[in-house]
Amino acid sequence: MSSITSYTSNLGAVTGITFDNLNNMYTVASDNNKICKIDSEGVQTYLTLYDDRNIQNNQNITYCKNDNCLYVMTNAMYFDKFDLQSNETIRVASNENNSNQYGFCLDESQNFYFSGNNPHNIFKIDTSNVNMSNNITTFIDSESELTDSNPFGISFDKFSNFYICNYNSNSYIVQYNSSGKLLNPSFITYSDGYIFTNLVFDKDNNCYVSCINNETSNSKVIQYDENGKFVSVIYSVDNTGLFGLSFDNFGNLYIANQVTHDVMKCVFNTTTEDSTTTTQPEDTTTTTQPEDSTTTTEDSTTTTQPEDSTTTTQPDDTTTTTEDSTTTTQPEDSTTTTQPEDTTTTTEDTTTNTEDISSKKQTTKTTVSTTTTPNTTTKTTTTKTSKMTKTSKATTTTTITKTVTTKTTYNE
Repeated sequence: MSSITSYTSNLGAVTGITFDNLNNMYTVASDNNKICKIDSEGVQTYLTLYDDRNIQNNQNITYCKNDNCLYVMTNAMYFDKFDLQSNETIRVASNENNSNQYGFCLDESQNFYFSGNNPHNIFKIDTSNVNMSNNITTFIDSESELTDSNPFGISFDKFSNFYICNYNSNSYIVQYNSSGKLLNPSFITYSDGYIFTNLVFDKDNNCYVSCINNETSNSKVIQYDENGKFVSVIYSVDNTGLFGLSFDNFGNLYIANQVTHDVMKCVFNTTTEDSTTTTQPEDTTTTTQPEDSTTTTEDSTTTTQPEDSTTTTQPDDTTTTTEDSTTTTQPEDSTTTTQPEDTTTTTEDTTTNTEDISSKKQTTKTTVSTTTTPNTTTKTTTTKTSKMTKTSKATTTTTITKTVTTKTTYNE
């Protein structure tokens, strides 16, 4: 599936599109002598190709990453380089024996290839020589190899195979290898009066072809798979202006229309297994409590007598003192009963996790200890409550120690 939106307009009769390493778009049009730069924000800036040459029939443009320059092919047999650093235009080659050029592309070594109609062959420009005009050679003699040959749009796929759109009523696309050997004279064919104008390949080697129908005044962009099998029509418009095609650095396809003077953007919506299947994280299906949250040490269950429960007994007729309180024993023949001392010590150690608690486990342990000494009975009750949560990995432990000391003095 794909979505088509208008990307930019007012470009003139735009016929060529290319992108630099920063994903800036550059276009040329057959009715002016300028390069239009469109940055990632959609802002247009015009770069003048020529100051003293009245040449307006620009046909195609491509970006060369080796020297960070733009190369423009005109319909007047010229090839010009625009330096993006100095904004200077340099004529690098001319092909005086050929006119009506359109197809223009680069190989992996950044050598140029273009299609011509006099003769109807494919030519190569070796960019290793500064004087490129001396390095123009015939790459494919399609005029002698193909029937009704009229090469137009050209492109390489990701395997360096070379393709030609044959621009006539008997439209077809031819496949060659990287050395120019014919592999398939009818890699893609199409009837119904449509003529192939240009083609590009995506990273998966799918082929996208623009075509026009002069009888019905309609243009289409059609997707084919890597074997040349029809997939779908991704764009259709009621005019005959679709020529320029190019992918940006993010895999979006751009379609130039020289009739409406605009460029359309095609975004492909790919759905992968990860986007349709939701896998729950491990923590939601298997919960492993950390060691600290499931192990209770002896120290948390050991009860020691608080200092307040310690009683010191003085000899008869003396004063008996306990910490924080004073009790005076009356002389003989009197009976004093000391009320039980009730001391409660509560220790609470709580660890709280801010995560939601989806399940809880609570255990309670109560220990009763009684200690008897002369005249004194001490009863100690220890209650320990542990709360364990599975998903939040938090344990709350509360230990309550209650010590009751009873002292009884008998009258002799």
